[in-house]
Amino acid sequence: MNVSPNAALVRAKRGWYSQNLRDALSLIGVRWIGKRGDKVLVNPNLCGPYNVEGASRAIHTSMPLIAAVLELTLDSGIRNDDITVAGNPDPGGREMDRQSYYRSTRITEVNGFFNVKFCDLPAEDFRPTALKPGGRPASANFSHHVFETDILVNLPILKTHRLTLLSGAYKNIMGLIDQETRRAMHGDRHEGLAGSIVGLYGGLPYPTEKVFHFVDAITAQEGEGPRRGSDIALNAFIVGQDPLAVDVLAARVMGVRPEEVETIRLALAANPAFCCRPAGVPVKDIFQRRFRLPGQKDRRFFQ
Repeated sequence: MNVSPNAALVRAKRGWYSQNLRDALSLIGVRWIGKRGDKVLVNPNLCGPYNVEGASRAIHTSMPLIAAVLELTLDSGIRNDDITVAGNPDPGGREMDRQSYYRSTRITEVNGFFNVKFCDLPAEDFRPTALKPGGRPASANFSHHVFETDILVNLPILKTHRLTLLSGAYKNIMGLIDQETRRAMHGDRHEGLAGSIVGLYGGLPYPTEKVFHFVDAITAQEGEGPRRGSDIALNAFIVGQDPLAVDVLAARVMGVRPEEVETIRLALAANPAFCCRPAGVPVKDIFQRRFRLPGQKDRRFFQ
């Protein structure tokens, strides 16, 4: 029986992010992301062009985390030209100049510094993929890079979401599908959307040991996520290879019962023997209250 930790919570110390991630991987028994010859796909969270006054800073994966992950990947011996960073922002029904958006986030600047490939997924090919029989959706259109890489590095942000409560490791996989599939899934709402997300993750071709989740909790988001919430400086990372363990630990940091998050509840129902075995910093040392959830008023306004 495997009793080793399957998720780690560590402090994110400015200037030491790469070492913080190495420490987290060590806690779950991993030394390197991969080896020379491996092809890596990096999937940051890019939530679209909402750089307006009052919008949360935790709207896309922080560039320092992306830089730290690229450094860690290169230190594993993986070549620059074998690393692809994916860009697939959600326009939210608006007209969008994606190239201007990428420049505003500085993601192209970071990729250029490390000399790795950046791909604007909406301009590239997607492949229809059948998912688990009887599940929802029955199929999804994944980026062709999913089938041409050996390792997936998933970079969600710790934030609330008005439809799924938590936007974590499971949901961030939606960044690898086309806008048509994404719109259809969001149309399901609540439990339908949660089931679609869990089903979508099951369609990935990577084995668990070839997937790495680094949750960005440097600045988290509570309230009306995923775009219009309030920022919380947590200065932490959640790291693991099992999306269920990572999201359970993320829910605990938010101060919610994991079963309150529909994607987690459905995944737990399909994995009754599952147990989250966290390592690293105790949750109470990172945050000591419950996140304000979507639809809840900020009581501090009245104090």
